[in-house]
Amino acid sequence: MILRTQAGDLITLAEPIGKGGEATIHALKGHPRTAAKIYSHPTPERLEKLRAMLAHPPHDPMRSAGHVSICWPQDVLFNAAGQGIGFTMPRLDLSRNRELFKLYNPASRTLEAPNFTWSYLLRTAENIASVVDSLHAAHYVIGDINESNFFVSDQALVTLVDCDSMQAGPFRCTVAKPEYLAPELHGLDLTRVDRAPAHDDFALAVLIFLLVMEGVHPYSGIWQARGEAPSLHLRIANNDYPYAPTIDQRILPMPSAPPFDMLPPTLQGLFFRAFIQGHTHPASRPAPKEWQQALRDLGQSLSTCTVNPRHEFSPHLKACPWCARTILLRGLDPYPTLKPVSKSPTQTPLRPNTFTPTVPKRTRPPIPITRPTLPPPQPRSTRRIGLSIVFASIVSAAVTLWLAFNLLANLLLDFAAAACLLAALFGLLLNLRRFRLIRAFIDLCLALYTLAAIIRPPAIPAFILIPLSALATYFAARSLLLQLRPRMELQTQKSRVLAAESLLIVALVIPPTATLALAQLTATHAQFLKAQSKAAHTWLTQSLEVF
Repeated sequence: MILRTQAGDLITLAEPIGKGGEATIHALKGHPRTAAKIYSHPTPERLEKLRAMLAHPPHDPMRSAGHVSICWPQDVLFNAAGQGIGFTMPRLDLSRNRELFKLYNPASRTLEAPNFTWSYLLRTAENIASVVDSLHAAHYVIGDINESNFFVSDQALVTLVDCDSMQAGPFRCTVAKPEYLAPELHGLDLTRVDRAPAHDDFALAVLIFLLVMEGVHPYSGIWQARGEAPSLHLRIANNDYPYAPTIDQRILPMPSAPPFDMLPPTLQGLFFRAFIQGHTHPASRPAPKEWQQALRDLGQSLSTCTVNPRHEFSPHLKACPWCARTILLRGLDPYPTLKPVSKSPTQTPLRPNTFTPTVPKRTRPPIPITRPTLPPPQPRSTRRIGLSIVFASIVSAAVTLWLAFNLLANLLLDFAAAACLLAALFGLLLNLRRFRLIRAFIDLCLALYTLAAIIRPPAIPAFILIPLSALATYFAARSLLLQLRPRMELQTQKSRVLAAESLLIVALVIPPTATLALAQLTATHAQFLKAQSKAAHTWLTQSLEVF
């Protein structure tokens, strides 16, 4: 087929080299470095979008180095009837470039790119961020960022394809993969939504997570809650992120995933902003430039394992995580030792716009891995603990007043016990609603004990009823406050939270129990003295009668 360009030049299509749902990619006779994309169903709107993109091309960050990192349209193609049916673009050499997903998957990486190490993957992620940043600077939004739209060369250089689907001015991007779609876009009609750079920032964070975490998706994990596990896009929409620093989680990381702590604190913090803070505030997601800087700094400071020089890892670790992962995978090394190869330029990862010399790498012996935790921003859990301690102090003071002032005993005890019973029943309903049967059973038992404290049967001593009712108050108040306050508890504060709750139990149980036990012992001793005095009086009277 012979087509015509906008300038009137004739182009002859050769054999097809690729085919998709909406278009076919053809080679061009006499133009080995150019390809043509022919639409199956061309429309006037697509023609206008192509003309708008041709009028405002973005800056290619690697054009000066002879590499095309953005397959941008070059010219519009017309058929014999004058209808715009496609466009020309740079042709990608598939013998030297491969899809991105073949690199972050360990099995396919060993076959497709055996010389790739973790530093190559870091450089790949950095280059992807540079492409996204260049398009955002030209006021474009990619929209459909996924693992199939990026190709990677032997030098860790990337190329973005399918550029005609991105959002260009008033022409929207109407396609996306659900596993890369920002949570605020799920359930919306993409044909009616104007994409924003923050939406690309979420998809970029997912791609970088896949690269640095051996192909594990950030929202994949083991479902812990009751019922069937939701799909991946529903986890994104509901913010079921398994690496969130919370105590109570509905999903846990995959057992086969690399430990999240192997990433340096800078990357952990960026992922925290992308997936935790960015869920409710999309503007807080890291921009592409932030990823570039963090990945560049990490790539220049990597440590090397003494056992396998191809094992490269963050300098904040004391041991090689890849050796530990090889043991976990029963000998399957993610970066196995290869035979010596010649150091050609195609085996050195390149960075956009700059070429830096190799940085000397530090070596450390393989010892057991320690996993430091990242201190993210402080939540409001301290206030929850403060409210719990205040509540415990009020209940403990009420019980102690009853023990100290016998005239107010009945009124104070009935009021406090009734409040404890209502709180225990409320906690029981909350736990039943969340299918926590064990906690619901504990709340039920404590509610029954509190009810027994109100009735005060003679068979149950008071010094047993009072602590149990106090415990019921504690667990019920804790359930209530956990429901009203955010459930985000930091791992770094877990020991502090447990210590405060232990102090809470002590404040509830010890003072009234000790006071009541002392009062009961005093009353028992008084009854014993009274009985002895009566026996002595009887003996003395009988003795006098004898005389």
